[in-house]
Amino acid sequence: MSGIKYYRDPNVPFFEIKSCKSGIHASRRHVHEEFSLGVVMQGASLVRSTAQDFLVEQGSVIMIPPGTIHQCNPRDLKHWQFQMLYLKADWVDSLLDTKPVNLYISVKPLLRKEFWQMLRLFRLLQENLPEIQKETQLITELQSFFDFESCFQQKPNLSPVNPQSMQKVRDYIQDHFWEKFNLDDLADIAGLNKFHVVHCFKTAYQTTPHAFQTMLRINFAKQQLQKQRDESIMAIAQDAGFFDQSHFVKAFKQYLGTTPLEYRLGH
Repeated sequence: MSGIKYYRDPNVPFFEIKSCKSGIHASRRHVHEEFSLGVVMQGASLVRSTAQDFLVEQGSVIMIPPGTIHQCNPRDLKHWQFQMLYLKADWVDSLLDTKPVNLYISVKPLLRKEFWQMLRLFRLLQENLPEIQKETQLITELQSFFDFESCFQQKPNLSPVNPQSMQKVRDYIQDHFWEKFNLDDLADIAGLNKFHVVHCFKTAYQTTPHAFQTMLRINFAKQQLQKQRDESIMAIAQDAGFFDQSHFVKAFKQYLGTTPLEYRLGH
């Protein structure tokens, strides 16, 4: 099993990432209970299924639905590298109004931009970030890769399904921005599934619910850095809802171009 690593986040239990370099990850026919989305970083492999064979080459993405028996046969183990994202089927189902059926293995060659987009997603999912940020990023990015599978069969409308629902979500975030909540909570408030909440909120306000929450946290922290000059930066970060100071400093700089300390000092 040399060259194989797994990543799991106990706070975001619906995904798992497998990284494989220069090794065979499964020599026999096997089946996954999850949706498996893999990107080939180096080399090529012939994926055999009961229906047909698929050649997966560098720069391609493959989607294997749950319950599909298959076998992977890399051409050259010394030059074989991939990452696989496993998504629990019930989580994928929770994004949809209709459960997808009759899905098959599919392979899609990625444009260079799409390839790096996929790798950035894998990196982000393995960072120390809040649950709502990871799940939002997954939903936002996966549409690009799952659409060709007809997995996300129901796309969001160009305008919010219900403006009042989106306003309720916005009001809730404004009133609870320092608290920890997730997309399930927002879906309950809106009366929609999580997929529609993310996309309809973005259509209505040109940002995701998580990004909006972060903006509110940063704005609150800005005020506190000036009002509470004797308060520690760590204490202000916690009051604003950030789980650690390094995440707070990174987000603050992304939004304002300066660190909290530099902002407090005026330079």
